[in-house]
Amino acid sequence: MIALLLILLGVLLSLAGLVAVGPQVQVHQIAVNSKAAWLFKIGAVVLILGELFGLITSLEPTLVTVSLLMGGAILFASLAIGSHERQQEGFALKTSLSLQVFGLGVIIVLLAFLLR
Repeated sequence: MIALLLILLGVLLSLAGLVAVGPQVQVHQIAVNSKAAWLFKIGAVVLILGELFGLITSLEPTLVTVSLLMGGAILFASLAIGSHERQQEGFALKTSLSLQVFGLGVIIVLLAFLLR
């Protein structure tokens, strides 16, 4: 039950964060420490925690599919963010949001495959 709540909450927060980052991406002014970026990061961490709880308890296959789809969406979003972020002045890969988003997406996808 805890895994279900954490996964659903993580998906909602992650999607809300990605939508909130959208206007920054559109104008090529992506702030790594903005409220939108933190909303996404918190959502992704909550989703990862839900997947970790899912490793301990059994999860419905539907939640595993939701986790896998969300991980794929996050990986795709990292590509979109990265292509716009590198057009900014003062772009540094080590502090980029796209690298952080990509890392979280990889963890989410790997955990989803472990849950299968």
